[in-house]
Amino acid sequence: MNPIYLTSQEGMEEVIKIFCSNWVEDQSGRVNELCRPQFVSCSFEKKTLTLSFFVQDWMRNSAGVMHGGIVSTVFDLTMGLLSRYCSGGNLTPTTNIQITYLRPIPAGSTLVIKAYCNAAGKTLCSISAKAWLEGRDDKLVATGAGTFFTGRAGKKG
Repeated sequence: MNPIYLTSQEGMEEVIKIFCSNWVEDQSGRVNELCRPQFVSCSFEKKTLTLSFFVQDWMRNSAGVMHGGIVSTVFDLTMGLLSRYCSGGNLTPTTNIQITYLRPIPAGSTLVIKAYCNAAGKTLCSISAKAWLEGRDDKLVATGAGTFFTGRAGKKG
């Protein structure tokens, strides 16, 4: 990644939007494209990222609400994208993810996830996140935490 992207709010917004659009283009028919991540906001200073996901019918479980595996997937997408940015743009595979489900997420709603970079080191990046339904940021529906492998150990620069 060009170092200029790592030094400003504008650079962070630009590179996050590029990552989101590349996922959709590169993952045709795969889960990343199907989940349709939408950029909401980010903060270079606070190292946060907010994405939203419209809960489509295919995402429902037999109870008619968003399937837990898909909830985990969109948390992984959001936290992983922030990890990738905070780690210099390289892919950062998930090494651990934990999701706490607090409330059902109905189909037809928009899920908003905000991720926070807790630490980005030479080998691991720690991210936490919280989720709510659009327009209801006072009621969390899920929380999560993940650890991502940065792959930078032993590399110079």
